[in-house]
Amino acid sequence: VKPGKIRYHSSINVIMGRNGVGKSSMLKRLATSLDLPISYKSQHPKMSKAGTVTSLLAHKKYRARMADPQFQSDVVRPMNIDRIKNKNLNRLSGGERQKVAILCCLATAADIYMLDEPSANLDIEQRAIITQILKRFFLNFKKCGFVVEHDIMMATSIASEMYSNVIVFQDDPDAVERCFQACQPKSFNGAMNSFLADLGITLRTDPEHGRPRINRVGSGRDREQKASGQYVQ
Repeated sequence: VKPGKIRYHSSINVIMGRNGVGKSSMLKRLATSLDLPISYKSQHPKMSKAGTVTSLLAHKKYRARMADPQFQSDVVRPMNIDRIKNKNLNRLSGGERQKVAILCCLATAADIYMLDEPSANLDIEQRAIITQILKRFFLNFKKCGFVVEHDIMMATSIASEMYSNVIVFQDDPDAVERCFQACQPKSFNGAMNSFLADLGITLRTDPEHGRPRINRVGSGRDREQKASGQYVQ
C-alpha cells in the first residue's frame, strides 16, 4: 500500500479494483489496526440475532444518532426503514439486511466509517438512494469514510464529489510474483483514468441526468476517449 494523505473530515475514500486484489483485506486490516473510533460494515453482514429491526435500532449503541433529526432526515427516512421495522432480523431479505447493516454502521458513534460493498443485494433504485445517503452523511456529519465498491456506476457517483479520493488497486509491476498494490489516494479524474484504462472501458457523463454512462467498447466515443487518454469525461 503506497502512502498518501486523506482529509479527516467530510471526505469519502472510494477503494476500487478488480476482484481478488485485496480491497476487503485492506479495509479489515485498517478497521482492526487503527487506534481510532471506527465503525465497520462487512461485505456480507449477518443478522442472526432474535428480535425485530426496531429492537435492534433501540440498542444504546445507536440511540443518540437515531434521535438526531438530521440523521433521521438524511439517512433513516430515505432508506424507508419504517416498511421493515417490525420484521424479524432472521427473516430479512439480502437487500433488507444490507440496508439495516448500513444504517447500523452510520448510526454508530465514530470518526471513521468503513463500508465494504454497500451496493451488494440492492437493486438499481436502492443503490442510487444509498449513494445519495452516503454523500450527505459524510458531508453533513463531517466524518471520514472508506467505501469498497464493485458497482462502477455507484463508485463513480460517490467518487466524483469534490471532497472525495479514489484508491485504486492494480498489479504491482515491481513484484517478482503476482501481487497487487494500492496506489496513493488521488483525485477522481486521475484515479478513474488509471482504473478504467486497466479495465479497457471508457465513461461519459450523461448531460441530461449527470450520471456516468459506460461507452460501448469500439464505439466512436470509446475510441475517441481512449485516443486522448481521457477514459472518463
